[in-house]
Amino acid sequence: MRKLLLVFLLIPYFSVFSQTQENQFQNVQGNYLGISAGLATGVMRDIVTSPLFYTAFMPAVNIDYKLYCPKSIFSVNFATLNGLYMTLTHDDVYSATGNKFDFDISYYRLLETNSGNGLNNYLGVSTGNFSELYMNSSFMNAGFTFNNFTDFSLNLKTDWRITKPEKQKKFLWLIKYTSKEKQYLLSGKLGIPVISLMYRPSYTNPGNSTLNNDVLFQGYSMNTKVFSGLSTDISISRILQNGNMVRFGYYWDFITSGKNAINRIDMSHHIFTIGLIFKIN
Repeated sequence: MRKLLLVFLLIPYFSVFSQTQENQFQNVQGNYLGISAGLATGVMRDIVTSPLFYTAFMPAVNIDYKLYCPKSIFSVNFATLNGLYMTLTHDDVYSATGNKFDFDISYYRLLETNSGNGLNNYLGVSTGNFSELYMNSSFMNAGFTFNNFTDFSLNLKTDWRITKPEKQKKFLWLIKYTSKEKQYLLSGKLGIPVISLMYRPSYTNPGNSTLNNDVLFQGYSMNTKVFSGLSTDISISRILQNGNMVRFGYYWDFITSGKNAINRIDMSHHIFTIGLIFKIN
């Protein structure tokens, strides 16, 4: 009888505790710091050093900061890729080392008339600087190349808050258990670089070791390209009860200096990452 009375008295407590657990999930709002790592692949061709397409294999590290406000998002992102470029011909194998650094600042504004029910759409602008340094010993002094791209872009971004409710399930159709409520944030971004400033070598001279190479950036020039490519960023994050997140992300970009450029460059990257996002406040 005492046990039955004790259980009866504890029912309100368990009810309050259960409600507290369900409400512990916080809104995605405030300051967040993300750290992720993964692998990048893709292709690159730089006519300055070679007409061949090289395949990239690069570890990737990404650090980003986001400030979520009720009607806007401000973000700063830094990424680095360091690894190998390789290509296989009918009689030889060529390789080069590559180091890439990408820095972006973005601002997004909520499109209120097109948002609601956990789905938020944003229109944003961003500016970024992408630098790469790679060396190909097969092409002597012309095998060293430094490229720098500065972009001014328009972005479309969508955030979708997904709730997977608590549910009763059976393991092997025999053992009953309760699947707790889970919260996810599915994000997607489309970026269009409207204007790109490209600081690159203004000559094409692979294999010529007779040039005077005392000046590091001799023969470099700045060119302007309109609509130089495209980028997408897709991720899904599991929101934990303390506000932190576990994120799985996929990023793709394409950059070209244009088919009429004398020293044409074409490159694209596929970057797969997994990381943690910490809610600062």
